[in-house]
Formats: sequence, structure tokens, C-alpha cells
Amino acid sequence: MKKVIPIIGLIGLLALAGGIWYARIHAANEELKMLGDDPRDRESTAQRIDRFRTDASGLVAKECTNEVPGIKNIVHMEIFDSDDNYTKWTADVTLDFYNHIGGVDRTNLSFGFSSAVGDLTCYEK
Repeated sequence: MKKVIPIIGLIGLLALAGGIWYARIHAANEELKMLGDDPRDRESTAQRIDRFRTDASGLVAKECTNEVPGIKNIVHMEIFDSDDNYTKWTADVTLDFYNHIGGVDRTNLSFGFSSAVGDLTCYEK
């Protein structure tokens, strides 16, 4: 009888821990459902690609400022986004920037695209 009580107690503790775990997971899922009312979750693939095309030029310009300090201006930007697969998109940019002695130099940059958490991202190739 003495061995039965610890086993019953252990089973009871495991059942209690399992119940608490289930309740916490269930509550977290309900909270995610309430917070997850993001319009991007309801957009079609075509709508997402259109949104990505709209966002692409701004992302490239932002990435230029991250890659080259002292940008004076973007001379030319061309985004190749004809493919529906955004990972195949590229962008070429020519820009002027202030060099270390105060003069102006010109450089060319190439970019690629990817997606993170439903948003388009841009990176220098």
C-alpha cells in the first residue's frame, strides 16, 4: 500500500501538469487568433505580388542608404520584377555619393529580393 500512494500521487501530478500545459497552449492559441487579424493573411498570391512590386523601389532606396554612406542622389534605378517569383527579382542602381575628401563619386549596386514574415526584403548581391 505504501508504494501505491506515491505512484498515485505521481500520476496525479502528471495529470495536473498536463492539464495546466493544455490550458496554457489553448489560451495562447486563442490570443493568437485574436491578434492575428492581419489583412495580409487574407490576400491572394497575386495581391501579395502586387504589394511587393509597390514596395520594391522604396526598399531598394532604403537599402542603398544602408550600404553607401553619404548618398547624394540616386541617378538611375531599374527593378526587374516581371517574374511572379519575387526571389528572382533583381534591381540595379546607379548612385552618386560624397567620398571621404568631399568630392562626389558614382557607384553601381545590384540587389536581390526575398521575403520575411510576409513582407518583401531587399539585400545587396
